[in-house]
Amino acid sequence: MVARSREYQGERDYQRIRELLVRCYALNQTMHCWGLERLDWWRYCIHAAEELSGERTWESEVRLWETEDGELVGVVHPEWGIGPVRSDRDVFLEIHPGYRHLENEMLDWAEADHEGRRPAGRRPWRLSATIYDYDLKRAERLARRGYRHIGLVGYKRRCELRRSIPTGELPLGYTIRPVADHQMEAWATVVGAAFDNPWNTAERCRVWLRAPTNRRDLNLVAVAPDGVLASFAIAWFDEANRIGMFEPVGTHPEHRCLGLARAVLCEGLRRLRALGATTVYVGCGTGEDVTRLYRSAGFTEFDEENQWQKEF
Repeated sequence: MVARSREYQGERDYQRIRELLVRCYALNQTMHCWGLERLDWWRYCIHAAEELSGERTWESEVRLWETEDGELVGVVHPEWGIGPVRSDRDVFLEIHPGYRHLENEMLDWAEADHEGRRPAGRRPWRLSATIYDYDLKRAERLARRGYRHIGLVGYKRRCELRRSIPTGELPLGYTIRPVADHQMEAWATVVGAAFDNPWNTAERCRVWLRAPTNRRDLNLVAVAPDGVLASFAIAWFDEANRIGMFEPVGTHPEHRCLGLARAVLCEGLRRLRALGATTVYVGCGTGEDVTRLYRSAGFTEFDEENQWQKEF
């Protein structure tokens, strides 16, 4: 099973990466690779400024692996560093389960690319890989390559929609509905306040709406009695695999502890089930408050995400 690598070459390749992620979930039945929501969020949110400028410097950091007959079976790409020991970049491998023997070659390329981007005199220069607790094969591979286990960085939680969905009651006077076109400034404000990101703008929010997986009926907001947007949840739907995803979910600090995030989550779950979803995922932290929130909305199962890191 030979495969060769090449550079990323534009929109057709982006669509092929999306198709690979759909295929991999169907084969793995887990979020071993990214979901469509995370790929689209990476491009249309994290790199929103590049979508606006058209520069798209991220394209040079993506590498594709194809079989001799042109089937895409692997992709390497970075994301901003995360975790308890912040890295300079995180590397992710999206790979067909039948081609995992390519992982060392993919890591070779990622490490060489990362080393080539080291600023002059920068020490240390860290690269991280985030993997699930069940992926012992990749953990062993990373250890052999000089990565060390840093620790737990998050959970990928699951909600099975065969179960009943909690009611998610709202305080008096609050309502839930999809965000409207004229509310981009307000949407930017509540998302920015929830995550303490003052750089969030209405223009960036409009970029999110360009994402192929985005559905306007799943961009939900809780509206306070005075019309202020108080909480939000963006839900995404992979129709082929009948799975839903949330990214992101949050509440303005002035409206917390009212059950709004739970109510918006539950409304999103109902809408996803009506579309045909059977399982819904959300990536989240490990704190007690966030655990309590997602459990209350029916997210009872999870996989652990662990950070491995190498210094150059």
